[in-house]
Amino acid sequence: LGSRGTCASAVLKYDAVMGNVEDIDVFGNPAAVALARINDAASPLMLYRWRAESESGKTSRRRLMEIKAAAIERDVLTKAPFCNGFTIWGAGRDARALFAALSPRGRGKVRAMIDIDPRKFQGRDYANHTIEAPNSCPVVAPGDERAKPPCLVAVAIRRGSECAEGGSLEERVARAFHGKGGDVLYLC
Repeated sequence: LGSRGTCASAVLKYDAVMGNVEDIDVFGNPAAVALARINDAASPLMLYRWRAESESGKTSRRRLMEIKAAAIERDVLTKAPFCNGFTIWGAGRDARALFAALSPRGRGKVRAMIDIDPRKFQGRDYANHTIEAPNSCPVVAPGDERAKPPCLVAVAIRRGSECAEGGSLEERVARAFHGKGGDVLYLC
């Protein structure tokens, strides 16, 4: 766990009783979450690197998202500005998994999902009928009146950075929210 100008360490371990993996030590730590809240995507305050020997490699992607979502609901969505509603950048696998992992109360705060792919936002809502209501939200393009911060960015970082035109994920998010202020939390 590193931050600007300082370095701190976190012991990452598996908790057999709780069934949590080391990610919760990072995402469940209010100090770590506070470090991750940034407005300047070009110089992140915290980086988490997965390694082959990590316990998270033995844990399902779904369980990891459930752990992250619980920590986000506890430490981020209960505080301003997120407590008044937020958007999710992305309408792909990771964004849909985040939406599904949120509690009904958390899902109720989602104003919209934002995506750059026209096939995902052409007059359609995202709906997941395997979860209890609210189980849907609109999918909009950047620039739509609902596409505003605060925002949780939930895009696989490799996919987000492979955009052929329009710049990196971070550049697109910065352009979309330019001059609107607010908070952006990257969950990539």
